Amino acid sequence: MTKLSDLSKVERSLLLYLESRAVDYSGRVNAVQMNAEERAILARWADDGHIMYGRIVAKDHNDQGMEWVRLSPDFILLAQEERRERIARTWKTRYYTTTFEKGGGKFEGVWA
Repeated sequence: MTKLSDLSKVERSLLLYLESRAVDYSGRVNAVQMNAEERAILARWADDGHIMYGRIVAKDHNDQGMEWVRLSPDFILLAQEERRERIARTWKTRYYTTTFEKGGGKFEGVWA
């Protein structure tokens, strides 16, 4: 099974892109937004059985994409792990102060 630590930054970003497209667009992928490196990763992941990926029939093409993707159960879990890690990283580097903090509150425990 692939581990999150095995993935490059590009692969992690692509994984989250695919996961969000699977959730929000029924798996529809806009490959126009992908570069050659990302397309090569898609092909490798498909060959390795991590995803299924292909074209949508022409009559169903729209501006949201002309390809589809499905993630394996293991890759769904991997995406969730990366999303949790990214949320924690970005929270720590945010550039704003919350009203909670302004009022003297401190994020502790599971919220730290």
